[in-house]
Amino acid sequence: MSATRRLLARGPHCDLAARGDRLIVEATTPAGRPIVEQVASLHGAVDHAHVPAPVTVERDRVELELAALGTLSQLLERAREQGETLDYGSALGLGSLFASVWSAIRRAEPTRAAGTLCGAQIVLDVRGAPHFIGIGTGLVLDRGPSGALSPFVALAPEIARGDAPALSSDVYAAAAFAMQVVPFLRFPAALSESLSSGAESPLGRAARYFESHVATHVVAEREADLSLVLERFASAWAPQLRWSPDDASAQLAQVAMRLLAPTLATLEVAPDASWAQRGLDAPVDLSTRAALRGILDALVDDRHAGGAGLDFDAMASAGWPGEKILDRAARARVHTAVSTLRKLVLGEWLEHEDGRYRIAPAVSVSRREA
Repeated sequence: MSATRRLLARGPHCDLAARGDRLIVEATTPAGRPIVEQVASLHGAVDHAHVPAPVTVERDRVELELAALGTLSQLLERAREQGETLDYGSALGLGSLFASVWSAIRRAEPTRAAGTLCGAQIVLDVRGAPHFIGIGTGLVLDRGPSGALSPFVALAPEIARGDAPALSSDVYAAAAFAMQVVPFLRFPAALSESLSSGAESPLGRAARYFESHVATHVVAEREADLSLVLERFASAWAPQLRWSPDDASAQLAQVAMRLLAPTLATLEVAPDASWAQRGLDAPVDLSTRAALRGILDALVDDRHAGGAGLDFDAMASAGWPGEKILDRAARARVHTAVSTLRKLVLGEWLEHEDGRYRIAPAVSVSRREA
């Protein structure tokens, strides 16, 4: 059976999905097609260990070589839910890794700029290591069902105004995105003391300089002073901490595996089976599919009761209660329902052995209110 498609993030024109060992950027509107082309072009040109290579390029989609655990946005959402914090040094190291990726992009395509960045563009592989997707292409993901941007999207002010991006627009977006990560950081004592000692501390001076020369809405100032800003920040951080991209990647991977890996083998179902959610996928609406709801409800009940699974008769009774159906027609209905449930949400988790259907034992199954 082919791997189930798992939606990771959604944008106004593109989706980001995982299937097996592939990561898929797919256009959902005609406006998304040029973005897909840009992603394919950029990933084909950039030589960096944390930028996955394109495998298949089509008109509406590009498949990248990456087996995904989830996105940084998903990790931060889970961290917020569970009160998890990240080591501050690992965050600085991630910033260093980000800078090296951006340098590789600039070498491949020197004029590439977008002025936007979102947490869904940082995808964690199955070992928890970060990889960067479509940075600088205008690929804006992380839009919820209402169409609103998630908290983990950053835009340079000129982009919000509708102006064209410059290279420094990407710098602003990265800095703004970093500020969104701050609530999840665990600050060491020395750094906390430096931050609380006021503007005369090295970090205080660096922060003031950042406000004046990087976080300004004047693009030209950011372009003129960028190298000096980076030097000032490096000199401010160095006495407080040591960090490296490798250390950052390793620490981030530990947190990702702890918080995200268990969610991949979970199935959450509404008390009335009106929706179901597989792992990190978006919930699937079953409210208008009475037969599927009945069968899923019975499968979940069987799991919680420690049953041996449901045979054809039990599946037919669950899907079409009270109906008298000929055996051949019942089997056809059950086969169609099973195929649809697998396609929509259960995939390979809906097992069929010795004439009985069951949800795979390795999957954690629970009922939850919406």
